[in-house]
Amino acid sequence: MPLIAVSPFSKPSYVSHTTGDHASLLALIERRFLSRRITLHLTGRDAYANDLEDLFDFKNSPSLNTRIGSAQPPQNDCTP
Repeated sequence: MPLIAVSPFSKPSYVSHTTGDHASLLALIERRFLSRRITLHLTGRDAYANDLEDLFDFKNSPSLNTRIGSAQPPQNDCTP
């Protein structure tokens, strides 16, 4: 299944050659956020699905050191 990963943790210019399907997204969520709380998968499909973690760099994200500026207040007051 073709997939584009848009995330601040996505590896830049990386092409994965692993097979994934719709259950892979659930497997990724289970592994990243629920693995410490539950030991079972929600379904049998996500138990065997590739979790697509190779698409992401959670330790050295390219955008972790990006400076985020503050927003300026609006020029015109638009309250009714």
